[in-house]
Amino acid sequence: MFVNDAFGTAHRAHASNVGIATNVEESAIGYLIEAETKFYGSAIDNPKRPFVAILGGAKVSDKLDFIETLCEKADKVIIGQAMCFTFYLAMDKTIGASKADHDKVEMVKSLMEKYQDKLYIAEDSLVAPSFSDVPGIIEENISEGMIGMDSGPKTREKYKELIKGAGTVL
Repeated sequence: MFVNDAFGTAHRAHASNVGIATNVEESAIGYLIEAETKFYGSAIDNPKRPFVAILGGAKVSDKLDFIETLCEKADKVIIGQAMCFTFYLAMDKTIGASKADHDKVEMVKSLMEKYQDKLYIAEDSLVAPSFSDVPGIIEENISEGMIGMDSGPKTREKYKELIKGAGTVL
């Protein structure tokens, strides 16, 4: 029997998840995943207001439906830095060499129009030419050859204000 209790990686199609589970007769989730699932369900369905959701990760394509669900339920939805580059493209901003889901830009534009009063996207980014130990610079439009690494100071201040006073932060 296989019991998966790694909530943070349960969605990934890695051998340690799918490979084992598909090659044993019985598989299940563990108590930690059960507890996380109950917590998130409760936080989403019965949040203390104001309800602020913060989303991260690089792939918007994996999360579009979830972003829409959160926009319907939350008071504010903050899009974290790695995910924001697809939103930047939808806003006609440049992203340099940062990764984005180019095929989801139109869907993101539609989400941004529909939930313009709830969606918050990074305003500036800390960028560098590579993922290495080099000093970064702050840019609002990411230059050619640069990669967005983190939120810039304007964004950090904005997000701090958005989170202040929240009853639930997910």
